[in-house]
Amino acid sequence: MKNYYQLLEIERDASAEEVRHAFRRAIARYHPDKVQHLGKELQELAAVRAGELTEAYRTLRDPERRAEYDRLLRSVGDETGGPAAAVAAKGTAARQAGARPETADRKAAGEHRAAGGTAFGPERASRDELVRRAVMTRFREAVDSAFGPVDERVASGFEVSAITRTKRLGRSLPSHRLLARFVPRIDSRSIREAWVLATRSSVGDKADPCVFLLGGEVGSARELAEAISEQRQHAARLGVRKLVLVPIDVRDWQALVPHDAPPLVRRLVAHLRGSLP
Repeated sequence: MKNYYQLLEIERDASAEEVRHAFRRAIARYHPDKVQHLGKELQELAAVRAGELTEAYRTLRDPERRAEYDRLLRSVGDETGGPAAAVAAKGTAARQAGARPETADRKAAGEHRAAGGTAFGPERASRDELVRRAVMTRFREAVDSAFGPVDERVASGFEVSAITRTKRLGRSLPSHRLLARFVPRIDSRSIREAWVLATRSSVGDKADPCVFLLGGEVGSARELAEAISEQRQHAARLGVRKLVLVPIDVRDWQALVPHDAPPLVRRLVAHLRGSLP
């Protein structure tokens, strides 16, 4: 049995309003418009997950059904709850010691997260892995469609590393190195990490590196632009070669393309968005 609280990524004492907001946030990830570009298998998985989320919402928004569901969880010891069970148990112990119920539950959850755990870790990891596989499949297909055969290389921290080639005087010469990395959220931290990894992997490389950072959640355009500008300035001070980094929101394939990006970047982004044959 799926734990409905984990599915919606809420605490056991979440209010009806919190349940509603959590459901709207979660179900949006699996809307048909968001997965129509994925393969049939992943579309079916998304439909199954949407059904589970809907059932969780219908149960937890109804006081009587929720009370019955909570009794059921207690009767089975919350065996499917994983880390959530530990959080609930700790909160119960604190309440028995005289603490206020809401304070006990929130303190227990906070301690669990501070120790490096999360009540929703497995659920979030499963969702991220599903999205990652679909995104990287689409990215590889776009590379093949845009450039034809490329030289695959291994680069630590990147799911895709490929060298494009150009013809000059009858010779095939390396042009750019395409590096792709999926992260759950694109923000200043993930940009710094990708920049460092790309710089390390490009040492001694004759091809100019182009990094595509793909994420299911994206920070503000201002945050991303400032983070990229900061990394460029740092690289210039160190005399590091030019690197182009392109954040891409995989929900709609919108990309923040630098003004000095080579044409192949815009070509690949266009293929990702399906605006080129």
